[in-house]
Amino acid sequence: MMKKRLTLLTLLLSLYCALPAQTAADLLNRAIAHFEKGGVEMNVSATYADDDAFPPLTATLKMCRERFFLSDGMEYSVWYDGTTQWTCRMSDGEIKGAEVYISEPTLAELQSVSPYLLMKNYNNQFQASLVKGSQLPKGAVSDVLLTAIDANADITVAHLFLDKDARMVSLQAALKGAGTLAFDVKSFKNGLKHSDAVFTCNTQSLKKRGAEIIDMR
Repeated sequence: MMKKRLTLLTLLLSLYCALPAQTAADLLNRAIAHFEKGGVEMNVSATYADDDAFPPLTATLKMCRERFFLSDGMEYSVWYDGTTQWTCRMSDGEIKGAEVYISEPTLAELQSVSPYLLMKNYNNQFQASLVKGSQLPKGAVSDVLLTAIDANADITVAHLFLDKDARMVSLQAALKGAGTLAFDVKSFKNGLKHSDAVFTCNTQSLKKRGAEIIDMR
């Protein structure tokens, strides 16, 4: 009986050892897949260290691949339709006197808002590796380190923390000249349907209500 148990244990161990270890690329591809299953909605908190222009933000982030809409529901909203970005900053939650900046953002600027765009382009911009023994945030089981290939890149280093299903739990990115971005996910839903209007700012309506439209393109 003992011999049979030892044989079974040996067989199980050999099967376990034969399983391929998950690489950083494997985990990133699984994480990316979660963002490509229809529309996504996340409740997030974001903090830009050493940058007074961006106070700590708790917001809803809606995404459909490259497009996104981020809003804290009071002071700050960002729309991106795949080409144009609108950034609206209000005062005390009032549209009157708000400023809406229209721009065509760089990839680095987009990646500081959209974790999907950061992950999707990792293969061209970063070297990915797994960090062992790091202090993980609650819910995370993996720490994927992204190190910029170009030393002058706007995002030099990023840590992507993933749960057991490779869903993003947290992102910490070092931004050149802007300190560190900490991006924590409070809830995650995918497979949703978002209309095109979600990702476009109605500047005409905001202008009629007293907002100033500033085109920086």
